[in-house]
Amino acid sequence: MFSEHLQPLIDKIMADTIPLEQVAGDPEVTAIITTLDNQPMLERQIEVLRAECGHIIVVNNGSRDGTREWLLENPMPGVSYINRENLGAGPGRNAGLTYGRAPRPLR
Repeated sequence: MFSEHLQPLIDKIMADTIPLEQVAGDPEVTAIITTLDNQPMLERQIEVLRAECGHIIVVNNGSRDGTREWLLENPMPGVSYINRENLGAGPGRNAGLTYGRAPRPLR
């Protein structure tokens, strides 16, 4: 799936001359990523999804590969995260859905 759908987007974004910081996706679209010990892929997924989505919620399911620290040290506009113990991908997705439905202050 990655090679068919996300890799072409990564290639397009990397080829563009527009700085990634200026790329903003559809504000009506939110992506939820659940991750466990997959920081290099997470970084690439976020880059691609920022061009497509207005908000990204990362649910870190207890990664031990530095994902938690990377998320804490690299705040990104439009990216929120939840650091939690690993309860599985399904409960992680549900945590992201719950977080996404919570009212947030207008900016």
